[in-house]
Amino acid sequence: IGILKSLGAGASGIAGIFLGYGLCLGMVGAGAGLALGLSIVHNINRIRAAVEWLSGERVFDP
Repeated sequence: IGILKSLGAGASGIAGIFLGYGLCLGMVGAGAGLALGLSIVHNINRIRAAVEWLSGERVFDP
């Protein structure tokens, strides 16, 4: 922030930079979360079977 101010950047310009980076980081996180969630939902039966095999316990036992 100090370097940007010394180069003549205003407060709104600095805030815009941080907001832009935050927006990009949020979009990447949301996209990764969506992809991971869809992958888990699509493969839930395989995941359940693997957990049951590894643990020896039933998962989602009514």
